[in-house]
Amino acid sequence: MKPYKQLYYNILIYRTPLYKGWINGCALWFIPVLFFAEIFSYFIIRYIKSNCLILLTAITIGTIGYGLYFFNIHFPYNIDVSFYASFFYLIGYISKNKIIHYPPKHTLAICLLIVNIILSQILPRTDMAWNNCGWYGLNAINAIGGTFAIILITKTYFDNIYATPIKLFFKWAGHNTIIILGLSQIISTYIKIGFSYFFVPEIMNPFLRHIFLWIILYILSIIIRKYFPKIIGQK
Repeated sequence: MKPYKQLYYNILIYRTPLYKGWINGCALWFIPVLFFAEIFSYFIIRYIKSNCLILLTAITIGTIGYGLYFFNIHFPYNIDVSFYASFFYLIGYISKNKIIHYPPKHTLAICLLIVNIILSQILPRTDMAWNNCGWYGLNAINAIGGTFAIILITKTYFDNIYATPIKLFFKWAGHNTIIILGLSQIISTYIKIGFSYFFVPEIMNPFLRHIFLWIILYILSIIIRKYFPKIIGQK
């Protein structure tokens, strides 16, 4: 079979599972999770005024999520994952003001990031798409520490004029999270299929594929926001 015909054949094979998002929408698992996590967190924040009680509630609801994972209990629309997600949402809520005003510290940020990378290699894998929490307490602390490290790094370096392109990238990525997370797996798979029919040095293959991926995502983000904003919940 000629290469272009084989490529077309492979696209037809992958089309259905890709558009469905792998196993009942796995590629978009985070959308219902965020939906329910925000609902849970909204009522907790509205009716509990003390940050200490909110923290205790966050730990409790996160522990419930870990219990669902431990006993292999799953709910429709990944609602079981929303408990663990709510833990991080609430932690972010009660700490946001302190983090915003926390002074940038280069050494602390690098140390936290190194520890985060090391622990990420040692601790059992966390996969929130399936509510796989790994070692719940340590993984949660590691995730919070890694997030804090990234925030410190951005506060340290993003005030530099040379970081402006990086600022713009993260600003664009933050505004288009649903588009990026929802389409990146699908687009990446198609690009990988396409690249398999061309001779590309192995060392350059992932690099070039990622360049194509981000270019396509950027173009799609413009098209969707301009012509199909309702897809991402905008008017």
